[in-house]
Amino acid sequence: MSSTFKNRIPKRKYRERAQPSSRAHLGILEKKQDYQKRAKNYHKKEDMMNKLKMKADLKN
Repeated sequence: MSSTFKNRIPKRKYRERAQPSSRAHLGILEKKQDYQKRAKNYHKKEDMMNKLKMKADLKN
């Protein structure tokens, strides 16, 4: 019975902290979702370059 009661209570949404105003001169603070997007894009480009290099090696 207690487990069903726990499931009915909504959980709080996770929120990251804001950048302190004293560090504003360093530019925008990269959040986790920003990093994930940047890393995914980087790895996609890296995979594409490796694929093209392999294709060029096999062609010559």
